[in-house]
Amino acid sequence: MRFVGINLVVLLATAPAGAQAPSAGPYTHATVVPAFVACTDVPLHAAPTPTLHIQAAHAPDGRSLYGPGESVVLSGDLSTLEPGQRFFVRRAHANLDRRPISRQAPGALRTAGWLTVTAVDAAHALARIDYACDSIEEGDFLEPLALPVLPQPIEGGQPHYDDMAAVMFGVDRREAFGGGDLLNIDRGQDAGLAPGMRVIFVRDRKNGTPLVELGDGVVLDVAAATARVVVSRARDAIYAGDLVAVRR
Repeated sequence: MRFVGINLVVLLATAPAGAQAPSAGPYTHATVVPAFVACTDVPLHAAPTPTLHIQAAHAPDGRSLYGPGESVVLSGDLSTLEPGQRFFVRRAHANLDRRPISRQAPGALRTAGWLTVTAVDAAHALARIDYACDSIEEGDFLEPLALPVLPQPIEGGQPHYDDMAAVMFGVDRREAFGGGDLLNIDRGQDAGLAPGMRVIFVRDRKNGTPLVELGDGVVLDVAAATARVVVSRARDAIYAGDLVAVRR
């Protein structure tokens, strides 16, 4: 058993400047709404192989960056498209040391926004941009839209320190976090994590002293090997590489 020490520094963390209004339900941070969760970068363990891309603006000028309300031309396999279908707009970012993307060297999947298909014929398809997390660009690819469903937090039990996760990155690959921030950890469904589970963040100072507790979080959604977590309370700044113990 590893013991968690008491940290006497209390950091009053705030939600990001882009937050608009507090969410309803069990969360008090304005970051915890489906759109903000969907806009958080997630780890990418294999290079994507998309079949649909944004080709260009459907506009008189030659702009290559697009925003909400604008119309864009889609390219790729149009055979299954129908008006009314909705898609995430995404792009892949390499890992920081430029190694091939893999589970050992993950990249980042950026969700730039989402759109709705408005017109399709045998040769062309048009779509309207509904929401932008970031600039939407020529060449971005599409994946079917499924906005996150916010889970009800589970009370859980004592933190388990025998197989802790590590903090990865968050929005725009940020590596420092406070209350209300969303981040990724390197454990997911394969390790038994599920939406709603509560976690605590701790730091191992690697000097033989007890782990230092940094704050609490709630798992929002999970992939096979990673999970997105909101920092529900921060006693101190949380950094990439800090550890995460799940309450089970």
